[in-house]
Amino acid sequence: MNEPFVESQQLEYFILTWPGLTRIEVDRIYEERNHTYCELTATSLLPGLEGHLHQATFNLSSTAARRTLIKAIETRTQDMIEWDEVLEYTCKLILESRRSGNPILEVGLEDERVETPYAIYPISPQRKRTIIFGDGSSGKSYLTLLLCIAAQLPEDSVWKKLGLSPNPQYVNALYLDYEEDEDEIKDRIARLRRGLGLPAVILKYQSRAQAIADSVPELRRQIMRENIGLIAVDSIGPALGGDPNDNALAIRFMNSLRSLDRTTILVDHIGKHADNKLRAKGPIGGVYKFNLARSIWEVRRFQETDENEIKVLLIHRKSNNSRLSRPIGLRFMFDNNATKVERTDIHDVPQLVEALSVRDRILSYLRQGPISLQDLAIKAGMSETHLSKELSHLKKQGKAVNPKRGEWGLAWMGEDNS
Repeated sequence: MNEPFVESQQLEYFILTWPGLTRIEVDRIYEERNHTYCELTATSLLPGLEGHLHQATFNLSSTAARRTLIKAIETRTQDMIEWDEVLEYTCKLILESRRSGNPILEVGLEDERVETPYAIYPISPQRKRTIIFGDGSSGKSYLTLLLCIAAQLPEDSVWKKLGLSPNPQYVNALYLDYEEDEDEIKDRIARLRRGLGLPAVILKYQSRAQAIADSVPELRRQIMRENIGLIAVDSIGPALGGDPNDNALAIRFMNSLRSLDRTTILVDHIGKHADNKLRAKGPIGGVYKFNLARSIWEVRRFQETDENEIKVLLIHRKSNNSRLSRPIGLRFMFDNNATKVERTDIHDVPQLVEALSVRDRILSYLRQGPISLQDLAIKAGMSETHLSKELSHLKKQGKAVNPKRGEWGLAWMGEDNS
């Protein structure tokens, strides 16, 4: 027999095709007690005998398992396929690939640093994992839908007004929903479209219950079939399939997403009654979610009683390959059939200002006008010694000045902190 055409050769997923004879698909590969197991699917490509042959868990390391499989399918292909050669080639290729790992590459040959590409700047790096976390009803899901729409309508001018910059290359977005239902998501998309004046957009949507790590082969096929470039998961808790504090589950979850090689936006929650110090450490659960995400944003919400709008503050808590971005303020306004979104200045909302970093809080107070060191220390809740150090740093950056002894003001407005 001739060697097959290898359609896919990844460490977790292989497709081998012998044209006109058979197609072998191997996924869900794992090692146990010095043996390598998988789920193997055999399909006949024989003229007149096309179709599914067999699907089962298979031990790639076992000669006996190969004999059993051959016995189960050879009569169905009328002895027209040399199954012993097919399986020998398949097992050898996969075992060698798994044991060798990915090819060794030469890196660091160029002096020039490669800038991190973004799917949607500054929120989501391209082909990386981004977590958006916050309290319940803080606007995380609305924000995630907004980002999915931006990925599919990147040329619309509305994004610049919101402080977002989608990659101009259009991608299909897939929304994996573990919390809401289809009607709720449809309604939110329609409201956002009307509120922002956007053209028609169709997102791929799937209501899910099974854990992501248990569904990688199926998700991979869907991604290939629908040409998906961005995946949103709402939310991580149920998508993990277990205790959010279980680091082993978190590692398996994050590695599963990494293997899909797509931009991923993950919605997550924060522990109830968490203080600012705990929030800065990231979403609820084990540390590996934080460690394996490439970018993490916290969402804070403020709403007045009886108001039909919310102000949302986005705080960049982690960035692997670039500096932390400035906070972003958004205002969501709800009416009967539309949701409008616009940039907003969060500095007039004390509850949101408190969530900013020390230096951003200081700049926020300085925006209100010249203030003495003593009064500023009281507002910021800091000692004058600590505050003086922070102000000196801001002065070196050209953001703060002290034209009068003991009095400080804002020197440079820069990009809006909202």
